[in-house]
Amino acid sequence: SPHLPDSFHAAWMECLLAVDDPDALVDRVRAKLMSRSDLGMNLSQRIRSVVSLRVVLLHELDRLFGLRAENHTQLMALSRHAPTKHDVYASGTPDMDTLGAMLGITSDTTPSSATNYNLGSLLLDIVGEVAKNATHGMPDMHQQLQTVLGDVRKERVLGVKLWKAQHARLGALDELEMAKTTMQLREPDDPVRDVEKTYKLVALEVPVKRMELEQERAESSANLASKLSPLRYLLHLHRTKQQHHVVDECAVCHDRMPAQRRMWPCAHVFCLSCTARLIKQPSALRCPTCRTPTTERHILLVNDIHPQRPYDARHRGGTGLGTKVDSIVNRVLSLEAGAKCLLFSQWPDMLRLLHQALTSAGVRCLVVAHKKDFDATLHQFKHHPAACVLAMPFKYGANGVNVVEATHVILVEPLLTPGVEAQAINRVHRIGQDKPTTVHKFIVHNSVEEGILVLQHQKQRDYCVKKHDKETVTWTDWTMLLQLDNAAFWNERVTWQSRTLTRQHAKEVFERTMSFELLQTRQRLVDQPTIAVCGVDVAVPVARQLLQDLLEWLAHRVQLHVIHP
Repeated sequence: SPHLPDSFHAAWMECLLAVDDPDALVDRVRAKLMSRSDLGMNLSQRIRSVVSLRVVLLHELDRLFGLRAENHTQLMALSRHAPTKHDVYASGTPDMDTLGAMLGITSDTTPSSATNYNLGSLLLDIVGEVAKNATHGMPDMHQQLQTVLGDVRKERVLGVKLWKAQHARLGALDELEMAKTTMQLREPDDPVRDVEKTYKLVALEVPVKRMELEQERAESSANLASKLSPLRYLLHLHRTKQQHHVVDECAVCHDRMPAQRRMWPCAHVFCLSCTARLIKQPSALRCPTCRTPTTERHILLVNDIHPQRPYDARHRGGTGLGTKVDSIVNRVLSLEAGAKCLLFSQWPDMLRLLHQALTSAGVRCLVVAHKKDFDATLHQFKHHPAACVLAMPFKYGANGVNVVEATHVILVEPLLTPGVEAQAINRVHRIGQDKPTTVHKFIVHNSVEEGILVLQHQKQRDYCVKKHDKETVTWTDWTMLLQLDNAAFWNERVTWQSRTLTRQHAKEVFERTMSFELLQTRQRLVDQPTIAVCGVDVAVPVARQLLQDLLEWLAHRVQLHVIHP
């Protein structure tokens, strides 16, 4: 057979001649086949001797590999060149299902007949039975056949994928060919193929065909109109969100729309809970907005993969990163469309937090993390076509930079050197700027930042910008910072040993603990030196514990260099 290699024939002759008891072998093979499927029963009836066993094996293997070769030829024929018009009309379907059934692979389109089901497995069983009785050669033949059948199974899976791709291609070409085909009038006795009857008509068929086409056109026009209306609505909704930053809310419950929602055929969108309640109503299902009737199966479940830009931290619990971060995010979102903004802070950690919050709110934010990245990030900011925020430390961007593309400057915290702030503001308010500029300063109420702001105003009259200015504070300034608001200081809530209490309560706890410790050494707390802290005389050891958190916070947040007189 041309479908089997010559080694198959030679190996079968060698192995069958090497069997010691041919009759016993035939009996065992027939018994094994009869215990299997109908196909096995049919094969057992055809095997009467060793010679017929060889003939049956070679015939069935030839049939299996012959079908494989036929499918391969048919698939490759359409892959070597572009299909012609004749190929589109005359292309057949490869018999993949029959080949799959022979290999034990079933599908929804597998023929109901089980005649060829799992022929390969039966042939391997026969070869395995022969291998037990052969003195040499047969084990190698069994392994070879098992490997070949495994390769054919893999090839069949890939062939199905190729056939599906070819089928889709031929279908598209056929659709294109039909679009270019014109109606033709023929005589009743003219020869015509079945595929040509759709466009080669006799005179009596013309009115009927015209009515069919007019009805199809009307249905298509109505379908197009029903699709265009939701499209226009969605485009309008998209433009509105881009221009006015409208918060997406459910039109029924007026809650903020979650990422997962239900879209109706009319393109109106409602939340999952409201849609579920509307579906459960006994009356006909209609859109609450436009009253368009629909059914449950036409309502789609969609996901908003892009976070909404109109993020409002005030109404939804904030970002969880602090009130200052929430306020800055809301201020950026409230700016006019397309506005670019410079954001300055002296703390890299704060810049990272703001980048995280702004990005979550849908704002494009660029951060200058290192000096070497400054030029590239600045170039990217200047050439960004839409609204954008450039966040950077004062030490990188406050001097020698011209950024007239930005119209807003945000100062995250005040500085003791007002000249540095002035330099930061002058990055946008300079020659070449033809738009109004705005500066936004953020100060936390009842905090050390208010004290820094007061000191800044006092120094602003005689301040002179120097290249290497350092923030310094005198003992008088330090006293002013601590005594800015005595009541606010003592009422401030702090955390000590997993407990939350006021600073006044913490002072009392520290005093009791310190008194007990001093009592062990026969000392008294009243004999310890005292210091005035926000209008109250406090023992120095207690004041050290009481102000420890404030000192660490100031060291990290303000980096004050305290100069004692």
